[in-house]
Amino acid sequence: MLVIGCLHSLLSFCSPMIIFWSTGRSIAATDAFYGWVDLIASALSSLGWLLFALSQLHGEDGKVIGTTGVVVNAIGFALYAAYLVAKLFVRGYMVTRDCIWVLLSFFGSYVVKVLVTVYGPLQRESKTALIISVVAFVLQILSQLIPLVTVCPLLLSMVYPPLIDQRPEHINSRKLTVFSRVGSFGLSLFWVSYCSMTYEHDYFQLANDVGAALSFLSMILHLVYTLRPHNLDYPPAP
Repeated sequence: MLVIGCLHSLLSFCSPMIIFWSTGRSIAATDAFYGWVDLIASALSSLGWLLFALSQLHGEDGKVIGTTGVVVNAIGFALYAAYLVAKLFVRGYMVTRDCIWVLLSFFGSYVVKVLVTVYGPLQRESKTALIISVVAFVLQILSQLIPLVTVCPLLLSMVYPPLIDQRPEHINSRKLTVFSRVGSFGLSLFWVSYCSMTYEHDYFQLANDVGAALSFLSMILHLVYTLRPHNLDYPPAP
């Protein structure tokens, strides 16, 4: 199950690339489908898990726990940070040279920080580790609340449809929404299981349990919108 969950996580981290391929390599369609909020929510989830896994890595007895959580979420957060920089570039907020320098600076400091934490003296019972765990708790809940906020305007559009030219959709938008939400819920279930099997940490386990419940609710609401009757649909963009 651990291997399958890790592969699922890595596949989820690559979802912007999958969406880019599914939209016929359309940068504009990918940019429209994967909004700022989606990327930020995903990045916060990976960051929260990474912080928690790093804070719980070393025990007083010298035992190392949760290396899988560190490695997988370190990759995930790095990818989402790169996606955010790419989105800034697509929107015209950054030029190529700025993107390269930002990415190099980020990855350099990021790798150093992770290595220092992994090989450093931080103990899971220390006050610093407790503070980091609290931050991770907040980030985990916040990352699952954000998609619930974004689905509300979509549900309202079913009641108060906008003009057709105000809401173009790509031909694969329904399939991609199902892929995104179902994948997100499945991912949350894996990390709930991983947390319960790896750590003895009640309130971060609670954060993952609540996050999974919020992810399930978000998935249901997105499916209600995605599987709406065709008479409520709008002509897809080419």
